[in-house]
Amino acid sequence: MEKRPHNMLNIGLTHGDQIQERGNHHQLEKLAENKNFNILISGHTHQEEIFLTKNGILLLNPGSVTGAWSFIASGIPSFITITISPSTKDIKTTLFQLDKKNNEIDQRTYYYTFQDNRIKEKYR
Repeated sequence: MEKRPHNMLNIGLTHGDQIQERGNHHQLEKLAENKNFNILISGHTHQEEIFLTKNGILLLNPGSVTGAWSFIASGIPSFITITISPSTKDIKTTLFQLDKKNNEIDQRTYYYTFQDNRIKEKYR
């Protein structure tokens, strides 16, 4: 495995259908480590999720913007935005979900920073 340059943020994208069982954090983390990704965006499960591993890898799954059905998903339409500041290496992720009952968009925002080749939680 080739090491990435120190403090270079790498983002990977995968559909996620190679992960068994679907959405398995350990397997997604291993995939990210093997490919030298600090952030891995995956799908396949339709389950929206923002998860920071103990090893400092940020796993993002935007879910399904249409709320498509799956065995493990909530069925809630969702998507994620990510904003990265090149100068400070601060990372802001926001999960948007449609509240069908009230016809409103709910959002949750999480803040991270990238230092020492790891993603670290900054605050919520």
